[in-house]
Amino acid sequence: MKRSRRMVVIILTAALLLTIVFLLKDRNSTPEIPLDTPHEQFIWKEMLNQNLLLKTTLQSHSSDYSLSETIGLWMEYAVLTDNYPLFEIAYQQLDQYFVTSQGFIHWRIKENGQTTEQVNAFMDDIRIIHALLGAEEHWNKSKYNKMARKITKALVIQGTYKQMFVDFYDWEHDRKSPSISVQYLDIQTIRRLYALGWIDQNILNQVEQVAIEASHQSSPLYPTRYHIDTNQFIQEDTVNLIEQMYTAYHFAKAGIQTDRFLAFLTQELAEHDKLYGQYDTDDLTPVVGYESPALYGLAILYTLSIEEYDMALQFYNKLQALQTKAGSFKGAYLDSSTSDTHIFDNLVPLIAERRLMEIEMD
Repeated sequence: MKRSRRMVVIILTAALLLTIVFLLKDRNSTPEIPLDTPHEQFIWKEMLNQNLLLKTTLQSHSSDYSLSETIGLWMEYAVLTDNYPLFEIAYQQLDQYFVTSQGFIHWRIKENGQTTEQVNAFMDDIRIIHALLGAEEHWNKSKYNKMARKITKALVIQGTYKQMFVDFYDWEHDRKSPSISVQYLDIQTIRRLYALGWIDQNILNQVEQVAIEASHQSSPLYPTRYHIDTNQFIQEDTVNLIEQMYTAYHFAKAGIQTDRFLAFLTQELAEHDKLYGQYDTDDLTPVVGYESPALYGLAILYTLSIEEYDMALQFYNKLQALQTKAGSFKGAYLDSSTSDTHIFDNLVPLIAERRLMEIEMD
């Protein structure tokens, strides 16, 4: 009798596991997720691959790929909106497709779940760690903390060079970057890892020192990378303003002054009434004519972090002007010339809008 009951339990458990796998793999059997706004529904309806991972673009060939950047942003949004079912699906996808047994995270995978390169991206990893720690606090699930610890351990062992985090580690060829992109320095999260005892004081000191030196450069635009062997910053002839905005946002959250960058944004709004995607680093003039939903989303997050609420609302109005207001893609941020969109241009605004909503509610 006991044996029969044990067999029933085994069969039911196996059936449940198969159901979960089926749900994760079959695009036609998407689980019910509480997503209410047109923008959320657009992403869930139009931006999923067959394995329920978010694809990179709506229409072009890169739609077949999913990025660790994307899953990290999706997890961050799930924590922000208290959407446990959404976070749990993203966590299962992270565990199944992205994270290796050693704790490395593939920066990109194909729609069929196959990897393209054995390479991580530090900024994506630290974002995912941040989301996992937030989820563990939010829902008291120890598995999220365990996964964050596993990823951090891999970063400390192989994702550092001379006790400094680096842009990437290629574990297939045992090769790592000799530099760190300044925009990757999420100091607030790195401080938290130190407080948990997961990284040592030397790593934290290195990160903070590089950030402070980068913030003290004479230009309002930040250097793009720091070369560890030469102890020198690298600045390109042109910079992507999204990367600059990420740098300012991370610095502001860590309590590092960003006054010169804020003055630059204020001047751009005064002169052009908009922000452009790229700028010349010498004369601070735009070198492209396009705007970006993700850029305005990050601008909202940055200005909220320094309590510049009027400017945040200005950027929100710019963001709303780019949003599709009607039709089957209502809520999306589409490029009108191509009818295509990048998932990054949808997730970052989604997070920014929710952060702004929280401020307005307070």
